Amino acid sequence: MKNIAFYIPLLNMGGAEKVVIDILNQIVIDDLNHKFYLIVDNINSKLIDELSKNITILHLDNKNRFGLIEKIYKLKFLLNHYQIDLIISHLTHTNLHVSLSKLIFKDVKTKIVLTEHSILSDYMNSIQSLKQKVMSKLISYLYKKADKIISVSDAVKNNLITSWNIPNNLLIRIYNPINTIHITKLANEKIDDNIVELYKNKKIIVSIGRLEVQKNHILLLKSVNILKNDFQEFILLIVGGGSMKKELIEYVNKNKLERYVQFLDYQVNPYKYLKLANTFVLPSSFEGFGIVLVEALYLNKNIVSTNILASREVLENEKYGNLCEKNPTAMSNALYKSLCFDKDNFELSKKANEYRVEKITNEYISLIDNILDPCNTPTN
Repeated sequence: MKNIAFYIPLLNMGGAEKVVIDILNQIVIDDLNHKFYLIVDNINSKLIDELSKNITILHLDNKNRFGLIEKIYKLKFLLNHYQIDLIISHLTHTNLHVSLSKLIFKDVKTKIVLTEHSILSDYMNSIQSLKQKVMSKLISYLYKKADKIISVSDAVKNNLITSWNIPNNLLIRIYNPINTIHITKLANEKIDDNIVELYKNKKIIVSIGRLEVQKNHILLLKSVNILKNDFQEFILLIVGGGSMKKELIEYVNKNKLERYVQFLDYQVNPYKYLKLANTFVLPSSFEGFGIVLVEALYLNKNIVSTNILASREVLENEKYGNLCEKNPTAMSNALYKSLCFDKDNFELSKKANEYRVEKITNEYISLIDNILDPCNTPTN
């Protein structure tokens, strides 16, 4: 029996965090040949209670007294103390921490798999210049030393090859999964009658995501400011919290959009609101995958998304949803079209079933087995 660890700093509400929980909860059911651990920086993460009791949680307990040096030393200690044979890290910073730990401490014999959730070129362009330069150098050097790199979409994979010179044979594309049983259960939870009454006789647009610059909610609000001139009876529900909330509320108030926009903050269960939607909208500037698109497909929702690589991949260009350019007029037109021609399309949920957690977990199991038994090499 081998020891396998997944590593993600926090289990707060985010796409990568949900992926780790769903895969671990499924993998302990499907793979009885290995023991599984989860390494986290902070044991008080919001979603930690959703993790199966069959997963052993290891707390990195980094006090930040010595910053990065302390973190990679403690990571080295955990890997050796628990005799971890393979670690699968998630998110760019974590990938670098794992890679540095193995590079610096020669007694670490753990095999490493890095999981990249971002189109790295877009992500690097979004952060501070000095930090960008340091991270770019580290990524270019350290990623090539991994035993394997999981890219969560072809868009992520292609960017790693073309912009970061990562060899194709080091990469494998494994899509992020959705837990259809979990989504169905939560989507059917009751919403307060008073809230439902507020939305009565209105078309409902729903956006789910962190209120951060990358998610580009300001574009969405600007499009709503145009849409209201042509389509009056609608409401936009924005589910999520983040650093941009104050600025977004100020825009709503300044443009008198209060009757058209409601902020619902972070929700433990966003799916009951997604179920209400006539249209789901993703206004992001960039995404590595955009798992919420697949969740919307599963619930048979009309979709409007900015024309970004990840959305084109999931929606197969416009086979399963509407794509628009990143400007308010284009998004307003796409929303208008979607609201006017609202209808059920059960082909959407069939497409979403391609990303079921049971299927994706089997791909993880195959990868783990092939890395621990190098006689077999997975291809993608």
